[in-house]
Amino acid sequence: MNNNPALEELNKHMEECGGWLDLRGTQITSLPDNLTVGGWLDLSGTQITGNRNYKHLQNGDYVEGKYLYADNILVHIKKAKKAGRYTLYTGKINGQNVVSDETYYAHCDKFSDGIADIAFKAAKDRGAEQYNGLTLDNVVKKDDAVMMYRVITGACRQGTQNFLESLHEIKEEYTVREIMELTKGQYGFNTFERFFKGEVQS
Repeated sequence: MNNNPALEELNKHMEECGGWLDLRGTQITSLPDNLTVGGWLDLSGTQITGNRNYKHLQNGDYVEGKYLYADNILVHIKKAKKAGRYTLYTGKINGQNVVSDETYYAHCDKFSDGIADIAFKAAKDRGAEQYNGLTLDNVVKKDDAVMMYRVITGACRQGTQNFLESLHEIKEEYTVREIMELTKGQYGFNTFERFFKGEVQS
């Protein structure tokens, strides 16, 4: 990196590093005007000792046609549009998109995955206690069952999706008992079973 890098050069570096800018040990002597940093900026070991004039982004900061900073990740945005209660941000790099419901953000390739991740974040924040009233014979819709299993066990989306794809048949609804039978031996099963242990023993 040269002593006085252009704004475009630093923006490209941050794009590759999710908004962080690590310049330690370089020969840089000044920062370009209008520099915006998403994460931390490390200037240790450089010749910059005076005014370090740059903007530090906050979660949710968005500049139309330029960038969105969400969940500590800086994404360069091409366009944004409303879809119901969601805002869909299309990234300039293929597959680097973001969905928001004004409370949560989800980084994704497909917007449908982002919407599912937002639903999971909301459910996770409510905690596993939201399922305390369920018994083994309660019926749960498929998508709600997937959410419940992930919230209780901490299973990741990709692992859960791989498991679903391995099933010969997927129903629209399941009892909690059926979910236990299906997931026996899978990641998180013991945690899921313990959560409903009182009902199991009865």
